[in-house]
Amino acid sequence: MGLAGLLAGLEFVMKAGIENIRRHEKGLTEKLLQGLQKIDGVTMYGPGTAEGSWPRFVHIRGVAPSEVGLRLDEEYGILCRVGLHCAPAAHRTLGTFPEGTVRFGLSYLNAKKKSKKLSSGSPYSPEGGLNMPQGVILFPSIHFALRAEKLMKQRGISHKLIPVPRHLSSDCGVCLRIPWEKKEEALGILAEAGVKVDSSHPLPER
Repeated sequence: MGLAGLLAGLEFVMKAGIENIRRHEKGLTEKLLQGLQKIDGVTMYGPGTAEGSWPRFVHIRGVAPSEVGLRLDEEYGILCRVGLHCAPAAHRTLGTFPEGTVRFGLSYLNAKKKSKKLSSGSPYSPEGGLNMPQGVILFPSIHFALRAEKLMKQRGISHKLIPVPRHLSSDCGVCLRIPWEKKEEALGILAEAGVKVDSSHPLPER
């Protein structure tokens, strides 16, 4: 199986063309670096050029890397690696221990739109939600939670169904996480649609 996988990989590279692969990866990396350099609060570690095929490491001021990775996955469909990356000594030197950094590894299989989204600034800005205080809305049943999720999607309000935090309830239910500054707007939408709400609560800032 290992040799078969290696053969398939070599055939793919030869068919795509090494120069085409490198050109695509370099273009993605250039766009990513140019965008990240303009975003307030984002610190990049490593070479500032697109030469080389190494991953890129970043840290966002005021937001834990684990939170960044989770939110990029849930809200933007972007997968990345977070943490110490098996190199705690290196992070002590960088001053990013013990939380680590966010690592982006761009490849030929990444679409240009993903790199554009990463470099646009929106995932890291208050408008994108990563730096924005969050809160949750609780409902009397999953039925109302699902209706609320649909309404938030229709109105373009960033949201995510999550388990109810333990400090709010011992029930195994779900609630709707939203940017806290959108609370009044969201509650108004739900009231207008007849969606019953139990309560709303700000989440502790991380």
